[in-house]
Amino acid sequence: MLEPGTIRTVAGDVHLADLMATGGVALVHEHLSCDLSIGFGPEYVLDDAELVANELQAAHAAGVRLMVDVGNSGHLRDPLFLREVASRGGMTVMASAGHYREGFFPDVVASQSVEELTAEIVREIEHGIGQTTVRAGAIAEIGMSGETATPAEKKAFAASAAAQAQTGVPLMTHTAQGVGWRAQIEMLSDGGADLNRVVIGHMDCLDDHEAHVGVIESGAWLGFDRVNSLRYQSDEVRAKRLADLIDAGHGGRVVLSTDTAMVTRLSTRGGAGYMAVLTEFVPLLRQHGVSEEWIKRISVDNAWEFLGGVRA
Repeated sequence: MLEPGTIRTVAGDVHLADLMATGGVALVHEHLSCDLSIGFGPEYVLDDAELVANELQAAHAAGVRLMVDVGNSGHLRDPLFLREVASRGGMTVMASAGHYREGFFPDVVASQSVEELTAEIVREIEHGIGQTTVRAGAIAEIGMSGETATPAEKKAFAASAAAQAQTGVPLMTHTAQGVGWRAQIEMLSDGGADLNRVVIGHMDCLDDHEAHVGVIESGAWLGFDRVNSLRYQSDEVRAKRLADLIDAGHGGRVVLSTDTAMVTRLSTRGGAGYMAVLTEFVPLLRQHGVSEEWIKRISVDNAWEFLGGVRA
């Protein structure tokens, strides 16, 4: 099990304090390597190393220092590709283990037991993904396709919870635009996961203050991780909801990211890129009266605390 303050990257284990000293931002829910074309179309393919490395360089220049690639078996993520683009882009990158959601599961989710699936997730964290030596540093993004989990999704959540309990790594989920969050928390808690190491994802797609507070009060972290993904929600609504959470005393349990998985969202292809949290969202928070102290907490400190398991 990783000790508090240590994170596992595609280049090896790193002390959190060394990265925090850079003063930069950590993004906990991103895609650098993925192929979701079978479900969403050809724009959901990120496999051009030069393109992605250039995007990482731009994000680093803007102040981003770490990204968690939450792709897993369902995203067809390539661990060696992640190691290459991290090196070329000058970015600290964490890879993920686990299985995505119904419609994207490999055959082993149906054929193997929870115990077998758990063992494979743990192996990817402790030894390497597939036949590589690239080790996963997170379990993500573990998802549901609707408000209730299918039998296969329940199995994937059970294995992920058990593996998280064994390894202590952070775990990030995928909700269907925020719905089903209660079921996810229940499955993870029942499976033995430490909710303080869990982000319930895509909750910023849901314009529902009570749901946001419910996630936080469960002991999990709240993922406002689709910043600048305007097809699901306006950033204006996201900023207002986050300002409300801060006013209600809940801002210390929110993490930000962009969930960039489409080529068209990259900065060189007309989008805001991985730096959207800093360039697009932080200015909106200021417009909503969020103080500089809270902006730093929300955009910098919270993610480091979550990823390292220690107060930033």
